[in-house]
Amino acid sequence: MEPTPPYVQNAYVARYAPGLAAKYRRANAGFGTAFAIFLVVSLVISAMTERDWFAYVFVTLVFGGAALTGLFTARKAENKWNADNRLALAVSEAGIGLPRLGTLAWSEVTSVRIYDHSLTPRGMSPFTSTVTHLLGTDSTMFVDVFAADADAVLARAGNPAEVLRALDANKKITGFKGAWGQGMHDPVFQDAIKALAAEAERHGTPVVFDVTNPSAWYSPRSNQTKAS
Repeated sequence: MEPTPPYVQNAYVARYAPGLAAKYRRANAGFGTAFAIFLVVSLVISAMTERDWFAYVFVTLVFGGAALTGLFTARKAENKWNADNRLALAVSEAGIGLPRLGTLAWSEVTSVRIYDHSLTPRGMSPFTSTVTHLLGTDSTMFVDVFAADADAVLARAGNPAEVLRALDANKKITGFKGAWGQGMHDPVFQDAIKALAAEAERHGTPVVFDVTNPSAWYSPRSNQTKAS
């Protein structure tokens, strides 16, 4: 296990649940393997029944794509859920801490976007719920942190390839994704967002809520706006 990074000390810290990386790695590997088997079986059946070329292309794209997606996601699980001792989010007087990136000082954070669509029909559907909690994908809750100079943040952190980027309102890649809600252990996603929003307000950093949860604490305050 990686040691706790210095920027997490004296900070409000949210972590992912223990064992999450192994759980999602096994689930996605099984998912990918199952679809690889489906692909082989479908190709054999297509050959035996003398299907035309469209059938081969179709099953290859559908089952092959699903197999590759599952195996790729399984490979990335360790980085997503175990980086920096399972860190999801750290909030302190110094700034916002994200795994692999260290601390983004408040002076370089231009805004924060909170995404919570857990109460939408899609978020509450059995399919999305199963995929989210079984495979760790299709998250309906996460945080985007935008920086004035995202390239400088990456360079300072050694340009980690595993960091997920985010588009800002102008469709420019100036943000970083993190704090995936379905993986939160202690505290839960909403508690972490309360701490993040409160500290952002203290530093005058805009917080944009793209949420469907009607909870009172999601209501915009002086520095918070609803996503358009």
